[in-house]
Amino acid sequence: MNIENILNSDGLKEEFITSINHELRTPLTICKAGVEIMLDKIPGDINTEQEKLLIMAQKNLERLAKVIENLPAFISGDRPSLL
Repeated sequence: MNIENILNSDGLKEEFITSINHELRTPLTICKAGVEIMLDKIPGDINTEQEKLLIMAQKNLERLAKVIENLPAFISGDRPSLL
């Protein structure tokens, strides 16, 4: 019996998806907050190159947040765009 059959037969699929979603969102939230703090220059000034890299990181983190947000619907079969 494969994992999909086990998840479906035991009704664990929703719980599994919810757990994975939470486990991905938690570190993502911390990373997003750290980037925002740096861009707000709370710890101190940053140079132009650092700012460019932080903005790039911020955009990629937002894209990843959208993927994680759509993951439960994608896995359940609704198939929204992951990007």
